Amino acid sequence: MALEEAGTTFVKLGQVLSTRYDLLPVEFIEELSLLQCAAAAAHWDDIEQALTEDLGAPPGEVFAEFDTVPPAAGSVAQVHRARLRDGRAVAAKVQRPRARQVVERDLDILLRIARRTGERTVWGHSVGVTGLVRGFAASLREELDFRTEARNTREVAAAREAGTGRHPSEDPDPCPAVKIPAVHGGLTTARVLVVEWLDGVTLDKAAESADARGIDRTALAGALLDCVLAQIMTDGVFHADPHLGNLMLLDDGRRTTDDWDCWTSDVPAVSTGCCVRRCATCWSRSTATAGRPSATRCWNWWSTGRNRSTRTGWPVT
Repeated sequence: MALEEAGTTFVKLGQVLSTRYDLLPVEFIEELSLLQCAAAAAHWDDIEQALTEDLGAPPGEVFAEFDTVPPAAGSVAQVHRARLRDGRAVAAKVQRPRARQVVERDLDILLRIARRTGERTVWGHSVGVTGLVRGFAASLREELDFRTEARNTREVAAAREAGTGRHPSEDPDPCPAVKIPAVHGGLTTARVLVVEWLDGVTLDKAAESADARGIDRTALAGALLDCVLAQIMTDGVFHADPHLGNLMLLDDGRRTTDDWDCWTSDVPAVSTGCCVRRCATCWSRSTATAGRPSATRCWNWWSTGRNRSTRTGWPVT
């Protein structure tokens, strides 16, 4: 509740900590996990204003239906269920009011503290605290532009469809049980992202649903791992933040990811903090000249923790 009251930056920090089972006891992890999609929602008047400013008209005119009560809210945004004029159900992710101003103020404070800590303490220097905070700041700033998230979603879908780097004898789609939601580009701006609505439950709450439908949890985990490894080793792009709050078990039995900052987009729960990553040693800006990426080199580089891909996905020399 304290992190929630402190605002966007600290909610995001709590989300990051909620994945660190190696640092915190389970009681803390369970409480901080509430920040992934159960943070306090912004007031509807502010959300309506943001939608009107970015879409050029009130939501009642743009959409056939728009639910003013969000089913989920996270650090940067909240999600509303809506229906397009053609009848298609969509999830509208809307940025929290004044999120950018709050984030910039808080990041300035964090960076000042990190610099002093790095200069004046042995532990701060040894762990590279200034670099860690700069990385956190760059990630959070990127998440404030939903056009990046929309582009990442399309990029992963395109790589999967094209079967980039796979041998012709292989199945063109190694992830047939994983759904990537469609992005509605005409309704997507820096502060608003509209994607296909998918019914399901996040994996941290999916145990009861899986058991009721007779879904083997081990097989489910194996299918997701196979998909992630296929993205890393053959596609060249992969979801870099596949924690349980960012993955959903759909009502039809398939899986999806609901956070595409890192290939990401939210459906229907909001959570942020991932990015598209490319294997730094074997991927080129020009796919026309890059040729087939080497799965072995990708895997060796990634598995030894030396991948220095940028948040936007291109390799760093």
